[in-house]
Amino acid sequence: MLPEWLLQSNALRGAGPTRESVPALSKGIEVAGPGPSEADLLRHINRELKVGTFNILIVGRSGAGKSTLINEIFEEDFATTGSSEPVTMETRKYIKKGVPFTLYDTRGLELKECDQILRELLTFVEENQKQELSERIHVAWLCIAEDGRRVEEAEKELTRRLAQFMPVIAVITKVRADKGFRSAVQSLLPEAKNVVRVRAMEEHLDDGHVMPREGLDDLVEATAQVLPDGEVLRAFASVQKSMKLKKKEARRLVRAAVLAAMGPGWIPIPLASEGLVLIIEVVMLQGISMIFGIKGIDAEFWRNLVLGLLASTGIRMGIRVAVTRVLGNSMKFIPGVGTAAGGSILTASYIIFTEKLGNWYINFLVNQIKSSGGKIPSLDSIREGFQRFPNQT
Repeated sequence: MLPEWLLQSNALRGAGPTRESVPALSKGIEVAGPGPSEADLLRHINRELKVGTFNILIVGRSGAGKSTLINEIFEEDFATTGSSEPVTMETRKYIKKGVPFTLYDTRGLELKECDQILRELLTFVEENQKQELSERIHVAWLCIAEDGRRVEEAEKELTRRLAQFMPVIAVITKVRADKGFRSAVQSLLPEAKNVVRVRAMEEHLDDGHVMPREGLDDLVEATAQVLPDGEVLRAFASVQKSMKLKKKEARRLVRAAVLAAMGPGWIPIPLASEGLVLIIEVVMLQGISMIFGIKGIDAEFWRNLVLGLLASTGIRMGIRVAVTRVLGNSMKFIPGVGTAAGGSILTASYIIFTEKLGNWYINFLVNQIKSSGGKIPSLDSIREGFQRFPNQT
């Protein structure tokens, strides 16, 4: 078994294997005897290093700019291109294949049937919160256009009721001049976790003045602050556009993977830990890739890249890793002191290599995306990058 402190650690949060990826990850790995088993580690990774699904409810009157806001914050032009289905009279559910994101959009707060709309919505939300974490709505954005300078009774009631189930953020849209309106919204909606002013699109005035986008990063940060650490927050990082949050959550994932890599080195059986650490490193690369919007690559791709690195003859990295791992596994043939010393050497090697690999890959993706004007790197460019990795560390 993995050490209990490791299994229960709250520090481990992130991205991990799917049911489909486990067979490819575990190919050719056999672990026998005492120590963490393959099943133990897969269970641990799936629980602690998982990218889940992020679900959001966005509500507000027609014309509040909800669709524009969603398309500017999230990847994939979601409010425009996502497939939808009704869940209540005025609420629709939007999803897109392969994207870990669900949008619930409620309209009609200004209609005569507003009371009925609220009842149906709140009944749906109450039932939704009984579902598994991946199905629950995790946060609500209440959009209020600044030019109206008014908070309706329906919006007050909705905020109060929704706050019983999830964090609510009031989003003042189409901002030009605050004139105390944000403070008024805070006072009128005390249950809201935050009030954020945004301008989702540039606005060109008649005199030629251009009002730039405003507050989008603030809204991303405010949302991240109210989400639980772990699979939901990582899913949010993966579907929104802010590079700052992507880097932050990817580095958290690397730290989680490093902590997980501390366990296998103490398996007393020589060579038994190599396959388990490979799983951790592959899952780490999968999770980082998902956070940066790289989806649909099977585990075998990452497995082959990591194995290629371990077989590298690069002077600076390959020989150093090979020597420490051979030495650590060899010492485990000596019972007692040798097993402990070998475990220490291997654990240090796993930690250093996993951390270097993860942080290098994050920097590689950031540089590739910036240099290409925001485009996701191709598989060929990723392969080429990994070929250069041994001599860059």
